[in-house]
Amino acid sequence: MHKPTHDRFREVLDNALLAEALGFDGFGVGERHERPFISSSPAVVLSHIAALTRRIRLRLFTAVTTLSLLDPVRAYEDYATLDHLAEGRLELIIGRGNGAAQRELFHVTPEDQWDRNAESYEVFRQTWRQDKVTAATASARR
Repeated sequence: MHKPTHDRFREVLDNALLAEALGFDGFGVGERHERPFISSSPAVVLSHIAALTRRIRLRLFTAVTTLSLLDPVRAYEDYATLDHLAEGRLELIIGRGNGAAQRELFHVTPEDQWDRNAESYEVFRQTWRQDKVTAATASARR
């Protein structure tokens, strides 16, 4: 039997506070979109951790962000907001991380996941660095 989601989130928050108390330089939260998941929205969880911590000075990081599953502009907005709220402590780690259930949920195939990841990363990177970006991604064309 799985623990209730609230209890699992409480454990993540307690671990972040423990990491801070022990002097850790960083704390990471992963992204999953299949049960039993703990965080389908690491930006939200990390924002809460940023509000609770001050001494985890170096980084709050994603472990990992699966851009092949996400709208890259929305991901940019969420993570840019988090980075501002966390006073520059965000470290974004991008990876494939797509289990079969996640791929099916988001209609990503093993054959196209790397192309989608690269495409979304490029849009994300451009959006982070430029004021205006025009792009038609695979996820937007679906």
